[in-house]
Amino acid sequence: MEIVPYAARVMAARVRSNERAMVDGDSDLLSGYAFQQSKRVDFVEDCGKKFEDCSFDNYSVSTDKQAELLSKLRAYADDAPARIADGVGIVLTGPKGTGKDHLLVALARECWKLHGIVGNFASGVDLQKEFRNVAFADHDEGWIRKLFTADFLLLSDPIPPAGGLSEFQQSEFYALVDGRYRRGLPTWITMNAAKVAEAEQKLGPASVDRLTENSLVYACNWASYRKRGDW
Repeated sequence: MEIVPYAARVMAARVRSNERAMVDGDSDLLSGYAFQQSKRVDFVEDCGKKFEDCSFDNYSVSTDKQAELLSKLRAYADDAPARIADGVGIVLTGPKGTGKDHLLVALARECWKLHGIVGNFASGVDLQKEFRNVAFADHDEGWIRKLFTADFLLLSDPIPPAGGLSEFQQSEFYALVDGRYRRGLPTWITMNAAKVAEAEQKLGPASVDRLTENSLVYACNWASYRKRGDW
């Protein structure tokens, strides 16, 4: 007889509750379902219009490595309640324009479509802005708290366009990564970094170590879809 971990049973029960709410019209359950729907709207708005229609089906595949990664992410989506309950994260690295954010937003859509699981999205720009606000005691505690406790957190490239995070920002970033790590909550992250050493230099080695443990780590080293001709 298979023994299902407690966390996985809790996640499965949450999904079943959402399904019963729609079928039975239970007011308490419906309020929970409405909350999940509200979270879904927030997720889409945080991603921005550019990513609102991202799916696995409209991701352009031209290499075997892309096809391999797409297959791995589809498998994660199919088994999302167990993967998320086990805290399995995802780290996609590589140059700009390889579709890393597209794939993880598409995965998020599959998670809520197949299982009713909704997480949170944060861009690197928003995260760095919030870190600056923390320094001046003007930060949004509610927004930060959601990042710490979301069922899954999708971080879109926290590496600044030029340079890396400051020592203070690295400390704040580590607090977020470590807080989720200790709770057993998965973080999905995209990084425009070619090597682990580059990511460690710009984000801090402790954060990168936490992010890559118990995670699907994949280097998206194919050409940018934005490249046109010889330019």
